[in-house]
Amino acid sequence: MYFLECEHCGHRNEVLTETMLFCSACSKKIANNFTHWHAQNPEHTFEDYKRLACTPDAAIVTKTIEQKPTGHKIVLISIIFFVVALIVAGYFFGSSLTRHLNFEKAFPSASENKWTAQEFGSPAMVISAPFKLMQVAVSFPPDVTANMSNVSSYQYDSGNDLIVIINTFIYKPEVGSLDLQAIALGTVNDMKKQPGIFDVFYKEEYKYNGSLPGFIQHGNFIKGNTKTEFVNAGYVRGPKLWQVLIGYNADNDSARQITERIMRSIYFKTSGEE
Repeated sequence: MYFLECEHCGHRNEVLTETMLFCSACSKKIANNFTHWHAQNPEHTFEDYKRLACTPDAAIVTKTIEQKPTGHKIVLISIIFFVVALIVAGYFFGSSLTRHLNFEKAFPSASENKWTAQEFGSPAMVISAPFKLMQVAVSFPPDVTANMSNVSSYQYDSGNDLIVIINTFIYKPEVGSLDLQAIALGTVNDMKKQPGIFDVFYKEEYKYNGSLPGFIQHGNFIKGNTKTEFVNAGYVRGPKLWQVLIGYNADNDSARQITERIMRSIYFKTSGEE
Protein backbone atom coordinates (compact mmCIF):
# COMPACT_ATOMS: atom_id res chain seq x y z
CA MET A 1 0.00 0.00 0.00
CA TYR A 2 1.06 3.56 -0.70
CA PHE A 3 -0.13 6.78 0.89
CA LEU A 4 -0.16 10.45 -0.03
CA GLU A 5 -0.18 13.09 2.68
CA CYS A 6 -2.63 15.99 2.40
CA GLU A 7 -0.82 19.32 2.60
CA HIS A 8 -3.91 20.93 4.12
CA CYS A 9 -4.62 18.68 7.13
CA GLY A 10 -1.78 16.14 7.18
CA HIS A 11 -4.04 13.12 6.66
CA ARG A 12 -2.38 10.22 4.83
CA ASN A 13 -4.63 9.00 2.01
CA GLU A 14 -4.22 5.50 0.63
CA VAL A 15 -3.48 5.71 -3.10
CA LEU A 16 -5.86 3.25 -4.78
CA THR A 17 -6.57 4.73 -8.21
CA GLU A 18 -5.18 7.24 -10.66
CA THR A 19 -8.25 9.46 -10.18
CA MET A 20 -7.75 10.25 -6.48
CA LEU A 21 -7.87 14.05 -6.25
CA PHE A 22 -9.38 14.91 -2.86
CA CYS A 23 -8.35 14.23 0.72
CA SER A 24 -10.67 11.75 2.44
CA ALA A 25 -10.41 13.67 5.73
CA CYS A 26 -10.87 17.34 4.76
CA SER A 27 -12.19 16.95 1.16
CA LYS A 28 -9.69 19.49 -0.16
CA LYS A 29 -7.78 18.89 -3.37
CA ILE A 30 -4.39 17.21 -2.98
CA ALA A 31 -1.81 19.17 -4.94
CA ASN A 32 0.53 16.31 -5.82
CA ASN A 33 -2.17 14.02 -7.23
CA PHE A 34 -1.31 11.60 -10.03
CA THR A 35 -2.91 13.71 -12.78
CA HIS A 36 -0.79 16.73 -11.83
CA TRP A 37 2.36 14.63 -11.32
CA HIS A 38 1.94 12.72 -14.59
CA ALA A 39 1.57 15.96 -16.56
CA GLN A 40 5.07 16.88 -15.35
CA ASN A 41 6.40 13.33 -15.73
CA PRO A 42 4.64 11.88 -18.80
CA GLU A 43 7.22 9.14 -19.24
CA HIS A 44 6.32 7.54 -15.90
CA THR A 45 3.46 5.19 -15.01
CA PHE A 46 1.04 5.08 -12.08
CA GLU A 47 3.25 2.47 -10.44
CA ASP A 48 6.21 4.84 -10.81
CA TYR A 49 4.14 7.59 -9.19
CA LYS A 50 3.36 5.46 -6.16
CA ARG A 51 7.00 4.44 -5.79
CA LEU A 52 8.51 7.90 -6.36
CA ALA A 53 5.93 10.36 -5.01
CA CYS A 54 4.06 8.41 -2.32
CA THR A 55 4.94 6.84 1.02
CA PRO A 56 4.88 3.03 1.43
CA ASP A 57 2.90 1.64 4.35
CA ALA A 58 6.05 0.28 5.95
CA ALA A 59 7.11 3.85 6.63
CA ILE A 60 3.92 4.77 8.48
CA VAL A 61 3.18 1.82 10.75
CA THR A 62 1.94 4.19 13.45
CA LYS A 63 -0.99 5.21 11.21
CA THR A 64 -2.47 1.68 10.93
CA ILE A 65 -4.74 1.98 13.95
CA GLU A 66 -5.91 5.43 12.91
CA GLN A 67 -6.98 4.16 9.49
CA LYS A 68 -9.40 1.51 10.83
CA PRO A 69 -12.36 3.87 11.41
CA THR A 70 -12.03 5.01 7.81
CA GLY A 71 -12.48 1.41 6.67
CA HIS A 72 -15.71 1.15 8.68
CA LYS A 73 -16.88 4.42 7.17
CA ILE A 74 -16.16 3.15 3.66
CA VAL A 75 -18.28 0.05 4.38
CA LEU A 76 -21.18 2.21 5.57
CA ILE A 77 -21.06 4.42 2.50
CA SER A 78 -20.71 1.44 0.17
CA ILE A 79 -23.78 -0.21 1.73
CA ILE A 80 -25.82 2.93 1.19
CA PHE A 81 -24.82 3.32 -2.43
CA PHE A 82 -25.21 -0.43 -2.96
CA VAL A 83 -28.80 -0.38 -1.70
CA VAL A 84 -29.63 2.56 -3.95
CA ALA A 85 -27.94 0.85 -6.91
CA LEU A 86 -30.10 -2.22 -6.26
CA ILE A 87 -33.21 -0.07 -6.57
CA VAL A 88 -32.10 0.97 -10.04
CA ALA A 89 -30.99 -2.56 -10.91
CA GLY A 90 -34.26 -4.07 -9.72
CA TYR A 91 -36.22 -1.54 -11.72
CA PHE A 92 -34.41 -2.28 -14.94
CA PHE A 93 -34.25 -6.02 -14.46
CA GLY A 94 -38.02 -6.26 -14.04
CA SER A 95 -40.27 -7.75 -16.70
CA SER A 96 -41.39 -4.32 -17.93
CA LEU A 97 -38.13 -3.89 -19.82
CA THR A 98 -37.74 -7.43 -21.09
CA ARG A 99 -40.70 -7.01 -23.42
CA HIS A 100 -41.18 -4.59 -26.29
CA LEU A 101 -41.93 -0.99 -25.27
CA ASN A 102 -43.34 1.80 -27.36
CA PHE A 103 -40.64 4.33 -26.48
CA GLU A 104 -42.11 7.03 -28.68
CA LYS A 105 -45.17 7.22 -26.43
CA ALA A 106 -43.24 7.08 -23.16
CA PHE A 107 -41.60 10.50 -23.05
CA PRO A 108 -42.99 13.25 -25.29
CA SER A 109 -45.13 14.68 -22.48
CA ALA A 110 -42.24 14.61 -20.00
CA SER A 111 -39.81 16.27 -22.38
CA GLU A 112 -42.30 18.97 -23.34
CA ASN A 113 -43.48 19.74 -19.80
CA LYS A 114 -42.32 22.87 -18.05
CA TRP A 115 -39.03 22.34 -16.24
CA THR A 116 -39.08 23.49 -12.62
CA ALA A 117 -36.36 23.85 -10.00
CA GLN A 118 -36.48 21.57 -6.94
CA GLU A 119 -34.35 21.74 -3.79
CA PHE A 120 -32.85 18.95 -1.70
CA GLY A 121 -30.93 19.14 1.60
CA SER A 122 -29.12 22.04 3.23
CA PRO A 123 -27.32 23.79 1.74
CA ALA A 124 -29.89 23.23 -0.97
CA MET A 125 -28.87 21.19 -3.98
CA VAL A 126 -31.00 22.53 -6.82
CA ILE A 127 -31.97 20.54 -9.89
CA SER A 128 -34.40 21.23 -12.70
CA ALA A 129 -36.69 18.51 -14.06
CA PRO A 130 -39.90 18.19 -16.11
CA PHE A 131 -41.48 16.12 -13.35
CA LYS A 132 -41.86 16.20 -9.57
CA LEU A 133 -39.60 13.97 -7.50
CA MET A 134 -41.61 12.52 -4.63
CA GLN A 135 -40.22 11.62 -1.22
CA VAL A 136 -40.06 7.87 -0.67
CA ALA A 137 -39.05 5.53 2.14
CA VAL A 138 -35.87 3.52 1.56
CA SER A 139 -34.86 0.84 4.07
CA PHE A 140 -31.19 0.69 4.99
CA PRO A 141 -29.53 -1.86 7.29
CA PRO A 142 -29.75 -0.96 11.02
CA ASP A 143 -25.97 -0.62 11.37
CA VAL A 144 -26.08 2.03 8.66
CA THR A 145 -29.00 4.07 10.00
CA ALA A 146 -27.44 3.96 13.46
CA ASN A 147 -24.64 6.15 12.12
CA MET A 148 -26.89 8.69 10.40
CA SER A 149 -28.79 11.55 11.98
CA ASN A 150 -30.92 12.13 8.88
CA VAL A 151 -31.64 10.54 5.50
CA SER A 152 -34.13 11.63 2.84
CA SER A 153 -34.84 9.94 -0.49
CA TYR A 154 -36.74 11.23 -3.50
CA GLN A 155 -37.71 9.39 -6.65
CA TYR A 156 -39.29 9.73 -10.06
CA ASP A 157 -40.37 6.56 -11.86
CA SER A 158 -41.57 6.88 -15.45
CA GLY A 159 -43.26 3.49 -15.31
CA ASN A 160 -41.28 2.46 -18.36
CA ASP A 161 -37.57 3.09 -18.68
CA LEU A 162 -36.38 6.06 -16.61
CA ILE A 163 -35.77 6.27 -12.89
CA VAL A 164 -34.31 9.23 -11.00
CA ILE A 165 -33.23 8.93 -7.36
CA ILE A 166 -31.92 11.72 -5.14
CA ASN A 167 -30.67 11.07 -1.63
CA THR A 168 -29.43 13.37 1.10
CA PHE A 169 -27.58 11.93 4.09
CA ILE A 170 -26.27 13.49 7.27
CA TYR A 171 -23.89 11.33 9.27
CA LYS A 172 -23.37 11.57 13.00
CA PRO A 173 -20.25 13.56 14.02
CA GLU A 174 -18.38 10.48 15.24
CA VAL A 175 -18.33 9.06 11.71
CA GLY A 176 -16.08 11.93 10.63
CA SER A 177 -15.55 13.36 7.16
CA LEU A 178 -16.73 11.29 4.21
CA ASP A 179 -14.36 9.63 1.74
CA LEU A 180 -15.30 10.84 -1.74
CA GLN A 181 -13.16 8.28 -3.52
CA ALA A 182 -14.66 5.40 -1.53
CA ILE A 183 -18.17 6.58 -2.40
CA ALA A 184 -17.38 6.63 -6.12
CA LEU A 185 -15.59 3.29 -6.10
CA GLY A 186 -18.12 1.47 -3.91
CA THR A 187 -21.14 1.93 -6.16
CA VAL A 188 -19.69 0.46 -9.34
CA ASN A 189 -17.78 -2.32 -7.56
CA ASP A 190 -20.98 -3.53 -5.91
CA MET A 191 -22.85 -3.28 -9.19
CA LYS A 192 -20.27 -5.54 -10.85
CA LYS A 193 -20.85 -8.21 -8.19
CA GLN A 194 -24.55 -8.60 -8.98
CA PRO A 195 -25.44 -11.92 -10.63
CA GLY A 196 -26.23 -11.76 -14.32
CA ILE A 197 -24.69 -8.33 -14.87
CA PHE A 198 -21.90 -8.13 -17.42
CA ASP A 199 -20.06 -5.63 -19.60
CA VAL A 200 -20.08 -3.00 -16.84
CA PHE A 201 -18.32 0.06 -18.19
CA TYR A 202 -17.98 3.49 -16.66
CA LYS A 203 -15.85 6.58 -16.60
CA GLU A 204 -15.67 9.12 -13.82
CA GLU A 205 -14.39 12.57 -13.12
CA TYR A 206 -13.84 14.47 -9.91
CA LYS A 207 -14.85 18.10 -9.91
CA TYR A 208 -16.22 20.83 -7.69
CA ASN A 209 -19.80 22.06 -7.89
CA GLY A 210 -19.40 25.51 -6.41
CA SER A 211 -17.44 24.91 -3.20
CA LEU A 212 -18.45 21.25 -2.80
CA PRO A 213 -16.12 18.49 -4.05
CA GLY A 214 -17.82 15.76 -5.99
CA PHE A 215 -17.65 13.08 -8.64
CA ILE A 216 -19.76 12.10 -11.65
CA GLN A 217 -19.83 8.61 -13.15
CA HIS A 218 -21.26 7.79 -16.58
CA GLY A 219 -21.64 4.11 -17.39
CA ASN A 220 -23.67 1.21 -18.68
CA PHE A 221 -24.22 -2.49 -18.08
CA ILE A 222 -26.10 -5.38 -19.66
CA LYS A 223 -28.37 -8.00 -18.14
CA GLY A 224 -30.39 -10.29 -20.34
CA ASN A 225 -31.21 -8.41 -23.53
CA THR A 226 -31.37 -4.99 -21.89
CA LYS A 227 -28.64 -2.39 -21.95
CA THR A 228 -28.97 0.18 -19.20
CA GLU A 229 -27.09 3.45 -18.99
CA PHE A 230 -26.63 5.27 -15.70
CA VAL A 231 -25.27 8.48 -14.23
CA ASN A 232 -24.20 8.51 -10.60
CA ALA A 233 -23.03 11.68 -8.85
CA GLY A 234 -22.06 12.44 -5.28
CA TYR A 235 -21.15 15.63 -3.42
CA VAL A 236 -19.89 16.02 0.14
CA ARG A 237 -19.51 18.70 2.77
CA GLY A 238 -18.30 17.49 6.15
CA PRO A 239 -20.79 14.84 7.38
CA LYS A 240 -23.30 15.63 4.60
CA LEU A 241 -23.67 13.64 1.39
CA TRP A 242 -25.85 14.27 -1.65
CA GLN A 243 -26.39 11.59 -4.31
CA VAL A 244 -28.03 11.79 -7.73
CA LEU A 245 -28.52 8.45 -9.48
CA ILE A 246 -30.32 8.15 -12.82
CA GLY A 247 -30.82 4.99 -14.87
CA TYR A 248 -32.47 4.69 -18.26
CA ASN A 249 -32.88 2.30 -21.14
CA ALA A 250 -30.08 2.85 -23.62
CA ASP A 251 -32.52 2.67 -26.56
CA ASN A 252 -34.49 5.71 -25.40
CA ASP A 253 -32.99 8.97 -26.71
CA SER A 254 -35.58 11.10 -24.92
CA ALA A 255 -34.63 9.59 -21.55
CA ARG A 256 -30.95 10.27 -22.30
CA GLN A 257 -31.65 13.91 -23.21
CA ILE A 258 -33.68 14.43 -20.04
CA THR A 259 -30.87 12.88 -17.98
CA GLU A 260 -28.22 15.11 -19.54
CA ARG A 261 -30.29 18.24 -18.96
CA ILE A 262 -30.95 17.30 -15.31
CA MET A 263 -27.25 16.78 -14.67
CA ARG A 264 -26.34 20.11 -16.28
CA SER A 265 -28.84 21.90 -14.04
CA ILE A 266 -27.34 20.83 -10.69
CA TYR A 267 -25.95 23.54 -8.43
CA PHE A 268 -25.76 24.35 -4.71
CA LYS A 269 -27.20 27.49 -3.22
CA THR A 270 -24.82 29.79 -1.40
CA SER A 271 -25.55 31.10 2.09
CA GLY A 272 -26.92 34.33 0.65
CA GLU A 273 -29.46 32.43 -1.43
CA GLU A 274 -30.84 30.28 1.41
